[in-house]
Amino acid sequence: MAHPLPAGRVALYSFEQFDPRLLDESALLVGDRPRHVQISRGPLQGQADQIQFDKCALRIGSLSQTMKIEVEFPRDRATFGLALDARQPIRLLGKSFASHDLTLFGPGEEIDALFSAGSRWVTFNLPLEDFTQETAVISENPRVPVPRGGPLFRANEQSLTRLRGLLQRVEKLMQGPLQLSGDDQWRRNVERELTNGFFGLLDNATLLERGHTEARLPSARRVVQEAEATLDEEEAPIPPIADLCRKLGVSRRTLERAFQDALGVSPSAYFRIRALNAVRRKLLTMEPEPGVIARLALDQGFWHLSRFAQAYRAQFGERPVDTLRGR
Repeated sequence: MAHPLPAGRVALYSFEQFDPRLLDESALLVGDRPRHVQISRGPLQGQADQIQFDKCALRIGSLSQTMKIEVEFPRDRATFGLALDARQPIRLLGKSFASHDLTLFGPGEEIDALFSAGSRWVTFNLPLEDFTQETAVISENPRVPVPRGGPLFRANEQSLTRLRGLLQRVEKLMQGPLQLSGDDQWRRNVERELTNGFFGLLDNATLLERGHTEARLPSARRVVQEAEATLDEEEAPIPPIADLCRKLGVSRRTLERAFQDALGVSPSAYFRIRALNAVRRKLLTMEPEPGVIARLALDQGFWHLSRFAQAYRAQFGERPVDTLRGR
């Protein structure tokens, strides 16, 4: 498991072409473990800003393309998730989250989310003990659900406006020349204000739907999870659909419907997208050598190398060789 970096550490990323390794570094900072698959086509631009306070950690992000992101949250912490802006709903644990929707994640919880193109979000995590103490004094929602399974809240407009303003000011200071994040008192002051802001939002929020337990996952999400687990276990990046259906005990129609409902693409299309993402991640870490691109493509299940190259460029906005050369 990744461990958060020392208090005061700031990581600010604005990128014109996304490198998944950025989020490996940010995972060390925030303490979670993300895995990413780019679904929609084109160069991936965006922002991924993180700051580690004495107890809490803040992440603010935005992406220009639709992304499937799996995250394992820190095992000793509770995490807020807030959709700041979403042109299309964010799909999270089988639910649709619109702009201004709020959720909670428990210690060590593993979730998957489909972030729509252009969406912008924030997460804020803190020790579970502190979360428990704070929720004990919430008046409007005395029975706040256990932070697990993605309970869905609708944020109060006034509380949200205050929190947005606070986040904008913190971001501006993070990006400024004063390096205040290295000052112990500054961190404590900002941590206090952010904690007040997020719990103020929760205090006034309307609970729309409680979280799911593992035994009652939405059926489409469960099928997708089991399919991916099978691929990971057997290292089969692009499997025969009939074989996969037999292993999962579902019909081809059920598999198709599950992927369309959960991810908006067919199983075959998603498996190829997933394999393209795997090739790109490996290319980013390798030295240029003759035949390396063809070998990676074949290992990830592609057989027609020209079509692979075309699909890669359509997916990421650059040729495989450009990725390999670091351009």
